[in-house]
Formats: sequence, structure tokens, C-alpha cells
Amino acid sequence: MARESRTKYAILGMLNLGPKCGYEIKKGLERSSMFFWNESYGQIYPMLKKLVGKGFATLEVIEREEQPDMKVYTITDDGREELAKWLRQPAEPHPVRNEMLLKMFFGAATSTDINIAHIERLKDQLEAQKEGFDKERSMLTDDIADDDNAEFWLMSLRYGELVNDALQSWCTETIQQLREAR
Repeated sequence: MARESRTKYAILGMLNLGPKCGYEIKKGLERSSMFFWNESYGQIYPMLKKLVGKGFATLEVIEREEQPDMKVYTITDDGREELAKWLRQPAEPHPVRNEMLLKMFFGAATSTDINIAHIERLKDQLEAQKEGFDKERSMLTDDIADDDNAEFWLMSLRYGELVNDALQSWCTETIQQLREAR
């Protein structure tokens, strides 16, 4: 049986925080859940249409003079009920697809220098991600600390920080191992 898309729940969750257009949903996910969840515009906009069709969200078109009209979506009571039902269910394991690890798995077919370059690039990306975590933590603890969701956002953020730390340690260890094996 095919696994049901979780895009619906990511979008309902974002709409549960307040009315949003598709762009705001995408940017909100990028900012707040970048290390554990992402959705493309190609996933968001068709799902928004389905959510409206199923009565889980409403659509309001806001006319703008100098820009295209903006479509703002709002979660309905049925949408909140659907989100709550999903939140009560246990999470299913999610298969990991990691291109960097796939390249490492087949790394014997290329040079050590190329393998090291891949890991160094990953380590640079992790450093940039860590800076993003630091900014997010500051915002959560300073700007919106009184928001009911902040505690849960901080828990999710902490998961990302710990995974980032572990991956950076793996990068350092693996680079050293590859250099020693030369």
C-alpha cells in the first residue's frame, strides 16, 4: 500500500498557526523545519487546492494593485480536526535518502580527494545550518518566548542542533580516517 503524503499535515500545521499564502507556508517551513522537513511549491500549491476541496481550508483572494492577487488560506474546524487526528497517531518510520552517504558507500570507485571534498562540503553546509539554528534559537527565546508553540519549536530545534553536532563529528572523524588511509 502506498504511503500517504504528509504534505497535507505540514500545510495544515502551518495554517493552524494562522492564515497564510503558499509563499508564506514555504518560507515558514524553510525557516522553522529546514533540518527535518521540506516541501516544494510543486507540492504545496496542489495540496492547498485539495485541502480547500475537502473543506480543510478556505481560500480568500486578496486583490492588490501593483502585484498579482494574493491567495490566503485559512484552516477550518474540519482541518483542525484532521490535523489533531494525525497528531494523535504514532509517527511512521521515514526512509532516509542521503546522496552524500550513497556517494560514500560507493567511494572506493573514486579518489580519496573527491571523497574528502564531498565531506568537507557537507561540513561547510552543516556549519551554515548551525548558524541558522543559532538565529532561530535567539528568535524563539527572545521574540516569541510567550507563544504557546515556542516550547515545542525549541524541542524540535534542539533535535536539529544535536543531529548537526553528531554529523559534524562524523565529518571530522571520516576526513581524518580518509587522510590516514591515503
